[in-house]
Amino acid sequence: MLALCSPALAFFYYPPSPAGPVGLSRPAISQRFVLADGERFAWARMWLDGVEVTPVADEVTGVVSYVPPAPLAAGTHQVRMEVQVSHPRQGYYYSPLKSKFAFTVAAGAVTVPPDPTAEAHAVPAHLDGQTSSWDTGRPQARSLLSAWSTSGPPGTPAAW
Repeated sequence: MLALCSPALAFFYYPPSPAGPVGLSRPAISQRFVLADGERFAWARMWLDGVEVTPVADEVTGVVSYVPPAPLAAGTHQVRMEVQVSHPRQGYYYSPLKSKFAFTVAAGAVTVPPDPTAEAHAVPAHLDGQTSSWDTGRPQARSLLSAWSTSGPPGTPAAW
């Protein structure tokens, strides 16, 4: 008797990234997969501008990625990726996923994004106590919550 392998119906994946213009000269080139129990990456291959590079396949996050070691030149870059996901059931297999896409490194792109820490801490301090048209109820909510902290919401027994 001849045993035939049957292709599995599907596994899930997201579109590759980046797409379109990017402001980083060393962008993470990646694609995310949703791996089911027992599925794993059998292998992953990637070509950046026709040169084969070595991507990292992380089965915990389901991401296959590559970050160029040196800044890419401004302009359009071509990526080709092939990923083989193994199926846990004997006799089933997935065809390799083949992706081709392009992205454009913008002129003046930075190698590393600036550290947002100082900005991130300054914004809440700047906005504390201020309201905007979408947040007009905030001071009233604070007053109501302050009143509740001593007396409880309306209808609450005195032992609140």
